[in-house]
Amino acid sequence: MKQTVSVICGIILLFLGACGIKEWTMPTWDVTVRIPLINEKYFILDLADGENLIIAEDNVLVMQGSGSLSTPNFGSLSLGADINSDPIPITANHAVTLDFPLVDPVNNYELVYGVLESGVFETLFTDIDPSVQSIRIIFQQISRPDTTPLEIIYEAPGVWTATDLTGCLIGAPNSNQIIDEINISINSVSSAPDGTVIGQLRLRNQGEFRFSEFKGVLHGYRLDLDGSATTLTISYPMGIEQAVTLTEARLAVMLDNYVGFECTFHGEFFAQNSVTGETFSLPILDIDNQPFSTVPANGDTPGVSQFIMEENITDLLQIMPDIIEIRNAYFIVTSTPSMPIGTVRMTDYIHGDY
Repeated sequence: MKQTVSVICGIILLFLGACGIKEWTMPTWDVTVRIPLINEKYFILDLADGENLIIAEDNVLVMQGSGSLSTPNFGSLSLGADINSDPIPITANHAVTLDFPLVDPVNNYELVYGVLESGVFETLFTDIDPSVQSIRIIFQQISRPDTTPLEIIYEAPGVWTATDLTGCLIGAPNSNQIIDEINISINSVSSAPDGTVIGQLRLRNQGEFRFSEFKGVLHGYRLDLDGSATTLTISYPMGIEQAVTLTEARLAVMLDNYVGFECTFHGEFFAQNSVTGETFSLPILDIDNQPFSTVPANGDTPGVSQFIMEENITDLLQIMPDIIEIRNAYFIVTSTPSMPIGTVRMTDYIHGDY
């Protein structure tokens, strides 16, 4: 038995002697480990990235971001007035005066002055007496681009004739008087006895009046953003939301309003932490839970408004969102008791930075 054990031990020693054994090594793997910043101490210098996380003068870690928003150009404003007369008797050598209401039954816009981008009047002359030499329709509140009164001259009976109003002016730019009706006079020259009915006229507008410049009263015109609002993306160390507590936060918004009306800003800020899945939505309201108002433009000079949001901003940022965006945002352009009459041009817009 002892001989057997000796033989086995000899074989093992012989095997070990034939093998060269180097120093022991452990296997390695290429692994990236993300360790949350929990229960550890870090210098704020190690957390700052110089872009979204910076160090303030008092050695406080500050998280910051910026974005912008803009509306498209205001575009032309439509006034849905409906002028459509019954046959109007035309009398020889006698001016016939008539009034047509200029009202917008849908939006209730009220006009003081406007430059027409488009608009059409149609006239129909019928039963014209052979004695007629001329018939002119003169519009009191409407003028050509050279400020001469708009006139429509009788040319042929029995057919509707269109008069293009592009570039025409309604009202006066320095007036503050609301135009609620259009006054016309029909003047004729005829060899028939004065006062004799020498024909009939029908007058109507074709489609809406569209203004490239509008001065008057607006009630709740909605101006949406153009989709250019910046989405803020922020990168910071994993788990910082559990390692850092925000002590204060605020949101500053600066608006340049090129529209000559006061406007109110509506919408919400939406924040999301893509790692934790947390989200937070915050309506854009002032401390009285009312929409922020903007100062109107004065001619070509925009009205500049700044408002600060502090209520609940800390809660929004405490989730350490990596995405912040403005959602459902728009402006309401409207007359107010302090400024009932305003002006807007089709190239006006609103721009903001936050």
